[in-house]
Amino acid sequence: MLAPVVMVALPALALLVYLNVDRRQREADFITQNAIQLARLAAADQERLVEGARQLLIALSQSRDIREGDLAKCDATLTHLLAQYGKNYVNLGVTDSTGAVLCSGIPGPQITVADRTYFTLAVRNRTFAVGDYMIGRRSGGPSLGFGYPLLDPGGAVRGVVYAAMNLSELNKSSTGEDWPAGVTLTVTDRHRAIVARHPDADHWLGRTLAEDRVARVMASTAHGTTEQEEEGEARIVAFASVTRPGNTGLTVRVGVSKNQALLAVNRGLYEGLIGLGLLALIVIAGVKAASERLILRPISQLVEASQRLAHGDLGARAASSTTVPELSALGKAFDHMAATLEERDAARQRAEVERQGLERQYRQSQRMEAIGQLAGGVAHDFNNLLTVIGGAGDLALRHMDEAHPARPDLEQMQRAAHSAASLTRQLLAFSRQQILQPQILDLNTVVAHTESLLRRVIGENLQLVTRLAPSLDCTSADPGQVEQIIMNLVVNARDAMPDGGEVTLETANVELDDVFAARYPPMSPGSYVLLAISDTGMGMDQTVKARLFEPFFTTKERGKGTGLGLATVYGIVKQSGGFIWVDSEPDNGTTFKIYFPRTVRSRLPIPGPAEPPQSLHGTETVLLVEDQAAVRAIARRLLTAHGYTVLEASCGDEALHVLQQHSGPIELLLTDAVMPGMSGYDLATRVLEQRPDIRVLFASGYSEDAIVRHGILEPGLHFIGKPFTLQGLLHKVRDVLDAVHTRDTLAH
Repeated sequence: MLAPVVMVALPALALLVYLNVDRRQREADFITQNAIQLARLAAADQERLVEGARQLLIALSQSRDIREGDLAKCDATLTHLLAQYGKNYVNLGVTDSTGAVLCSGIPGPQITVADRTYFTLAVRNRTFAVGDYMIGRRSGGPSLGFGYPLLDPGGAVRGVVYAAMNLSELNKSSTGEDWPAGVTLTVTDRHRAIVARHPDADHWLGRTLAEDRVARVMASTAHGTTEQEEEGEARIVAFASVTRPGNTGLTVRVGVSKNQALLAVNRGLYEGLIGLGLLALIVIAGVKAASERLILRPISQLVEASQRLAHGDLGARAASSTTVPELSALGKAFDHMAATLEERDAARQRAEVERQGLERQYRQSQRMEAIGQLAGGVAHDFNNLLTVIGGAGDLALRHMDEAHPARPDLEQMQRAAHSAASLTRQLLAFSRQQILQPQILDLNTVVAHTESLLRRVIGENLQLVTRLAPSLDCTSADPGQVEQIIMNLVVNARDAMPDGGEVTLETANVELDDVFAARYPPMSPGSYVLLAISDTGMGMDQTVKARLFEPFFTTKERGKGTGLGLATVYGIVKQSGGFIWVDSEPDNGTTFKIYFPRTVRSRLPIPGPAEPPQSLHGTETVLLVEDQAAVRAIARRLLTAHGYTVLEASCGDEALHVLQQHSGPIELLLTDAVMPGMSGYDLATRVLEQRPDIRVLFASGYSEDAIVRHGILEPGLHFIGKPFTLQGLLHKVRDVLDAVHTRDTLAH
């Protein structure tokens, strides 16, 4: 009587053990992958914290109080900032080149930080440095130090600005409320001293880990996993180095108890064995009444399904039709287990698809940023070259007869230079490095001003419809750039409807909530003014939409477009603090929705063009400062040809020397904004200290200058962009000489 029972029990036992082993392996793989993901996420959190500290120190290094060495103002500034960021930092300070603390957010006796790692690394490498775990000499608490060198004009280190991060806040930000239970997180410095720990942070903080298997594995790779004994139990440990910005020396470890993680699997094995034992007892009691067919066939089906499941067929089911309740329950349990595995695998696949989508978005964002930086740099260099080409051409044409045989060639050269200048302006717009002059404006007014021009542009076979919201709120933007956006998008719509159609311009006040913003990254929730431009044209597919805003990408025939129109729109919108979204499908038209941040300030009229000066000639003396010799020579020739006396200098120090040597009056300082050594802004400040009545005109090829904040020209400063024409330079010089003094603006 026992033989049938053994025949039934052994396959079931083998199946149970096999499934348990397979489940344990799957669970272990799942735990390992989760640990790796947690370690990478935690390392990314640390990178964001370190980057935040780096940005804070860079901003402090640019502070006038710190650069000028006014210790009293420096103490006041750091005390104010520490009160503002006190949750995240326990102290902020500035040292001299020997490590002696000059000013600090916490008052106290004279101390030195020459032995701190962040100080020695910042001085040695002359760049941002991350220190080690330390106890603050003034704060008295545990902290993590950061240092950023202060360089003199010659590039030598004259001091270090430092910040001490509050490790309590570091612990909170490292895990958060949704950190998985039973999973440990350890963040160590380059000497394996613990700077963050979850759980039991108070117990572990500051302790140094011994050199273990994780440390030895990390010597050869920046991230990975291993298993080792920790606190008396086997753990799966995933680790990742914090590598940005630069070599931080920080390492993240995520530990998962292997026994705890597999507890549910083991419990399932025990429950299965108990159930199998009970089943064996029931079979023994009823073996005489049961037929072999009712027992062996369901078990055979169950074994076959388990083999299919073992080979990766997650759709395998027992599908038993036996009337034996125990075997039917076992089949249902197997089916439930298989269904659970199938659901888990589907969830894993969905998560993988989502992760790949996020990675594509991130790579596209990085690609657009890199293209923008390249485009801006190329445009800046071309602007200097075009200034020389255009200026030389203007001078040559002024002294050449109308009948001269070379005049048509020179005029063609000038037209090409103007076209190239237009291209560089579009490149600067895409790279968000153009100069904006924002105003408080009503988009309805801007649309109304451009409507007549738009109707001429689109032609008679297209219909232009405007739907402007009444009581539209204002936004802060450059009206000329907004008109450029409208023009580029309407021209794009016209080209998409060669057989006619309708272009619609709409405005509205909109509120974006958190749900909407999360659905359409990188939008942010808030109040916006919407400008929507729609057409009934051919539309576009997903492949075209993915590259829509890349510079030089176009679907038009060769020679029909530059591929910079939509790239320019993208750059202007981003630099204005807004967002742009495109909705399009093939044969269903296209809608561009642009969201400008709403402002509550009252509307201001869009100013008309300024009155031209009476004469472009002058007798004033101009101090011309430009590090590019060719640009300087062209500007000098243009000015002297119109009666101005020009004093030249190739850098700030030379300009100050010329200023001291020249005893006569100097009415205008015309300086490049970005030069090696002393910047144009610093030069203007020092010149105004010696000659308060002098006027100042800045020149530059792009907006990453000290006189510009986020690409927006500060009110009261005079600026001319490169490349400039003969008439443009002369008009601007005359305007500045006749304008209100810039002293107050520079002083603040």
